[in-house]
Amino acid sequence: MMPILFALAAIAYALLRVAPHRAQFDALHAGAFGWSAAALGAGVAALLVCLARMWRRRRADAGQSAAGTWRMLLYSAVGYWAGYVMFAQPFFRLYFDLGVGLSATLFGLALLTGPRLPTTVLRIGDRCLLAACVLLLCCELGLRLVAAFSSSPLLSQPGREATARLGLLRDAAVGSTRFGFPFNRRGYYDEELADPGRHVAMIGDSFSVGMVPHALHFSTVAERGLDGARIDNIGLPSIGPHEYLTLLEQELAVRRPAVAVLNLFIGNDVTDARHGQPANRRLRLWFGRENVLWWQVPRRLWIARRAQVGRDVAGNATIAAGDPEPSLPWLTDWRLEEPTYAEPAFLETETAIASWICGRDHGQFEPLLETILEARRIAGDVPLAVLLIPDEFQVEDRLWDAVHRRLGDEPLKRDQPQRILRRFLDRHGLPYLDLLPVLRGAALESDGARHVYHLRDTHLNAKGNRLVGEELAAWLRPYLSR
Repeated sequence: MMPILFALAAIAYALLRVAPHRAQFDALHAGAFGWSAAALGAGVAALLVCLARMWRRRRADAGQSAAGTWRMLLYSAVGYWAGYVMFAQPFFRLYFDLGVGLSATLFGLALLTGPRLPTTVLRIGDRCLLAACVLLLCCELGLRLVAAFSSSPLLSQPGREATARLGLLRDAAVGSTRFGFPFNRRGYYDEELADPGRHVAMIGDSFSVGMVPHALHFSTVAERGLDGARIDNIGLPSIGPHEYLTLLEQELAVRRPAVAVLNLFIGNDVTDARHGQPANRRLRLWFGRENVLWWQVPRRLWIARRAQVGRDVAGNATIAAGDPEPSLPWLTDWRLEEPTYAEPAFLETETAIASWICGRDHGQFEPLLETILEARRIAGDVPLAVLLIPDEFQVEDRLWDAVHRRLGDEPLKRDQPQRILRRFLDRHGLPYLDLLPVLRGAALESDGARHVYHLRDTHLNAKGNRLVGEELAAWLRPYLSR
């Protein structure tokens, strides 16, 4: 009886949550609210019939029937979780609330129809479903237990608490080297952080770590043009806007830079910003596909299998800061570079990002815009500026054409992200440096491409870092002369 009461409560919850948002629901799916309400009503009727049957039935096997009903509720709950992760993404609270009620409806219909099936079919199906549910739950819980103590990108969960994720990543970096240059005591790919005073705090992700030696990174290039002023390159791989806020808060609490610069990559930073939103964070940890490890681990392994690793990105090669060519000639000659990813995997990733950030709907930018405002609040009286780093398909025409062909007739606006962000930053009086004109203005190589990114990688190569560093120095100079 209790499982049926739980299911009735789930349907009531769905109706109470969804009904106030009928206008929003109808705007998304015209006319579908009526069908949904009818389905939930049918679920209530089915559950009431099951409840009446159970009330009348007072037999010796009542305990066994109750156990079977509990298992049916488990199958419905786990099935809903798996179905939502696979088919109802990204996470949207309205869909989640409606799905809870529809799952309870299916539970009620299954109780009505189950007894009519042959006993052998019921027994086999019951055992298979129980094994599948236990396996899925144990798999997820086991992976999350390992992820709690691991900094591996394979087990990354964007919705996890930022402090815990950053701690794991920093601990893994401290004491290691990259291209012969050691990470500092804070786990960043830079010299030890500067004392309070005339310096820049630059917050970012893998673009801060970079795919080039420290001497060639754009922050180091910019330092050489700033008359001895320091740029603290504060960044870690596999993080996003949510973690940027935590880094900003932690580092500004002990150091007072002349300016804090937020590095925003016009690519995954737009999509990742929604993962760290405080609203529904606990639900997103379980129902947001990006956080569910039984889905993500096989997917990431599949992508890694398709990837063609052409060089040691961990940077085990030891080079001299001023003369990288002998051991890594591809740094200065794009013709010698091996691709990081196979072309199908790379195009698939770029196409997905282009569809998301260059399409019609502008609502996907709201979480990132909220993050920028929160960063300004955290910075307080420290000036905050924003560095806009374009995705490769916005710079290289051939890649853009390939992405556009894959998307067919879907309308795309190549420069839309920059226009939206520039308009927002101007409105709120936040200074920024848009790198799109800088990188598009790079000299064409002999094959007609600009080659400012690593081959099929989206991170800046030595040429791209040099152009960005020179522009960055000129942009930062007024802040450091005040």
